[in-house]
Amino acid sequence: MWIRRGTRKATGPTLVAAALAVGTAMAGCEAAPATRSGPDAPPLELVLANADSNLDGAPAVQRFVDRLEELSAGRVQMRVERHWGEEADEARVLRDVAAGKAELGWSGTRAVDLVGVDAFTPLHAPFLVNSFEAERAVVADPEITGLLGRLDEAGLAGLALLSDELRFPVGTDGPLLTPADYQGARISSYPSAVQSEGLAALAAVPTDEFVQEGMGPPVDGFETMWWTYQVRGLCSVATSRRIRPCGRGRRCSSPTRRSWRSSTTDSRDGSRRRRV
Repeated sequence: MWIRRGTRKATGPTLVAAALAVGTAMAGCEAAPATRSGPDAPPLELVLANADSNLDGAPAVQRFVDRLEELSAGRVQMRVERHWGEEADEARVLRDVAAGKAELGWSGTRAVDLVGVDAFTPLHAPFLVNSFEAERAVVADPEITGLLGRLDEAGLAGLALLSDELRFPVGTDGPLLTPADYQGARISSYPSAVQSEGLAALAAVPTDEFVQEGMGPPVDGFETMWWTYQVRGLCSVATSRRIRPCGRGRRCSSPTRRSWRSSTTDSRDGSRRRRV
């Protein structure tokens, strides 16, 4: 999560898969003076900028929201603003939090380089993090979480680094299993300089073209995570994949935790998601 950096030095952890940020309003610098105190005082409402439609696909961020309200006994409440800026633009979330337009925000670490911070770039090397064990090791490493301090460069203070589902490549006309499968293939991913560079290093053609249910395959592949793959019905786009297919007329069925972990490992899933 992020908060806007004020004149005071802010400290705190950040999110790798997901990052939270805060602005100076979080420290009270821009808040209106309180008129009441005690049990009758109205709760403090903070705005969390969210590029997604909701937090269903970001349970770690939802946990942060729930725990904040729980630990404050309801005195602090979070208003999650969905589709911030009316589009799925993580970089805009970061810029707007830095500008004080929202007290907090979250994004994938993939987007941090779009606001001039390249500290998390090494974590997004293709297929580097390819298991939940590796993911846990990353977010538990003090040197990694310490990178949150680099958000100063964008006028943000990192609050936490959260892990999430592993992301994986999906081919629309054939599996993406070897470097040769990527050569010349148009692969869609979320806007991110490091992700585009990673795909280009595999001789693929990166694009941020939106992939959705019912469309003809305008790309040769895309990167996603299992939750998104299910909810958006992306099985209708992907004709070739190494995960459980959808049956005719049905949504994708959810695998067990064990089969999910196995499938992501077997498919060399390892692009990191998410939130800064």
